[in-house]
Amino acid sequence: MNARNSTPLVKVRPLLSALLKTSPSNPATDVALVVVRIVLAWIFTYYGAGKLFGLFNGPGIHRTASSSLRPLTFIPESSSLSLEESLSSEGRSRS
Repeated sequence: MNARNSTPLVKVRPLLSALLKTSPSNPATDVALVVVRIVLAWIFTYYGAGKLFGLFNGPGIHRTASSSLRPLTFIPESSSLSLEESLSSEGRSRS
């Protein structure tokens, strides 16, 4: 019983050690990652500030909420056939 319990643990340890292992990296890679993180942080901050506070010509929280909570309406195109007439004509054409 003890051998059964240790078998999955033996398989997991090398995977965890490979996953959690850290190694020194190239300074150029570190600088590139910092630049990418700063750019992404600015993009998300810009978008979020516009949505929440109305900055940068954004809609703000009130217009965002009113546009997303507005009931969706369906305005059908004007046609001479009603739904029942169009379904009954389809049924006649199939038979």
